[in-house]
Amino acid sequence: MGNWRDGFVETNGIRMHYWRTGDGSRPPVVLSHGATDSGLCWSRTARALESDYDVIMVDARGHGLSDKPAEDYGPRQSAADLAGLIRGLGIERPHLIGHSMGGEISANCAADFPELPRSLVVIDSGFISNAGPYRGSAEQAAERIAQSRARMIETQALGLDGLIARCREESPGWHEEELQPWAESKLQVSPEYGRFFAQEKRPWQKIFAAIQCPMLLLVAEPHLDSHSGWDAAVQATGIWRDGQLIHIAGAGHNVQRDRWEAFMARITAWMAAH
Repeated sequence: MGNWRDGFVETNGIRMHYWRTGDGSRPPVVLSHGATDSGLCWSRTARALESDYDVIMVDARGHGLSDKPAEDYGPRQSAADLAGLIRGLGIERPHLIGHSMGGEISANCAADFPELPRSLVVIDSGFISNAGPYRGSAEQAAERIAQSRARMIETQALGLDGLIARCREESPGWHEEELQPWAESKLQVSPEYGRFFAQEKRPWQKIFAAIQCPMLLLVAEPHLDSHSGWDAAVQATGIWRDGQLIHIAGAGHNVQRDRWEAFMARITAWMAAH
């Protein structure tokens, strides 16, 4: 991790952990990970950006080294966590980039705290189309939480080496640098993380309508487990104030891992333009 430093910020009733590549002298970009990942799952991207940007990789509540409450999870709560971290670190107008769950957190942060972000990038996030872990109703909350808890406990039982082996087998196209952070994050996450998805949510259309900064929506291939859904993504173009929709060909839900070069080309061009 070279000269990266890490720390904690007291925000919204928890201690939130982060990694940071810079000292505030470069434009800031805040990276928010997907469910069961952690901030260090952005390591490859951060290495590519750190010469031009001050990169902050956050651990969402329940993930990485951040606090892990027993019950208190939700997108607007996590958005307030993120806003508190940004303010606590004295970061001014960062680019917010979020994958999956992190895309919903970043979008809610941009909607609820419109003065904070310079721009927003949402990467294949299921909150837009009720896909992936978002499938199901709030009435099924207890069952869904129990199922995600059982899956996580079973996953963690594999241990670090077992998880790396599984990732290598299931995602042979991922760069080797992705494997260990992915595996370590699975051992750090709270089995209660599924509570984030098992509740009533503000409609995504209202979230997008409230966002004032420019936003980029990156969507994976529909037949490769895209969580956003192309029809919903197209609908978004008629809602946002200032946005751009891009389809990343050949990418599954983990766009930034499946098609890293294409992903990097898109986000660097976006940030340079904003």
